[in-house]
Amino acid sequence: MPAWVYLWTLIEPIAHVAVMPVVYWAINRQAPVGGNVLLFFVTGVLPFFLFQKTALHVGAALRSNQMLLRFPLIHALDIVTSRGLLESVMWLAVSVLILGGMIIGDYAPVPEYPMECVAAIILIFAMGMGVGLINPGAH
Repeated sequence: MPAWVYLWTLIEPIAHVAVMPVVYWAINRQAPVGGNVLLFFVTGVLPFFLFQKTALHVGAALRSNQMLLRFPLIHALDIVTSRGLLESVMWLAVSVLILGGMIIGDYAPVPEYPMECVAAIILIFAMGMGVGLINPGAH
């Protein structure tokens, strides 16, 4: 993958999260849950992107990597699994950077139940993999 893709993976959720609090401020609304609008949108946008991008890229993995199937040791499941793992690692890194920066900057508290957060991320990833596997034409 080109280097700009990794940069865009970081810029895209930050842009979404930056715009929505401005819209809420412009229409004079508060966060529906808690008092931190920024944290509200970050915890909604990051899991959504993890699910959406995983499903999208897993669904298109076989179509975009047909040449790899000519190698006798590579199977379709290898291509799909590797693409799903690549997306999950990228979005995990983005989530750690954004949420870690918010925690360090005192914009967000440290999660009270970190293992439940990890379990939720794993389940969101698994759901994205499942949707990508059963709906490969949704690109």
